[in-house]
Amino acid sequence: MNLDYSPVLGESGQPAGVLAIVVETSERVLAERRIAQEGERLREMFEQAPGIMAMLRGPDHVYELVNAAQLEHVGGRDLIGKPVRKALPELEGQGIIELLDEVYATGKPYVGHHRPVKVQQQAGAAPETRYVDFVYQQGCTGQGHRHLCPGA
Repeated sequence: MNLDYSPVLGESGQPAGVLAIVVETSERVLAERRIAQEGERLREMFEQAPGIMAMLRGPDHVYELVNAAQLEHVGGRDLIGKPVRKALPELEGQGIIELLDEVYATGKPYVGHHRPVKVQQQAGAAPETRYVDFVYQQGCTGQGHRHLCPGA
């Protein structure tokens, strides 16, 4: 419940009583809990997905969320909060970042099949070629543009 108390002044200007306004919020609280539970369930599904998944934010494609498969694919590197160009510099010149730029700019999804991608899976090691199927698609939320990027 939301409670709001206000003094009620008498004719003399002194407090003569209290006005209490009570608003029941059960439905709203239950709805917020349900939304939070659904969000957590989706986060768990995202994390446990066997495919490589990441959510990127903004024109610099900053990693916002990644799953365990994505981290394993890039040798456990810390990606969160970093732009793709800095987090995975070996992608430069492979056309991957340009595809992200295009999807971000146009909103048109891109589907890649059996595309070779060179990724450094261990610090100091030479990048290895992996063949991946992937989808880049743009989503839009109240917090700005996001991409869902399996395979990057």
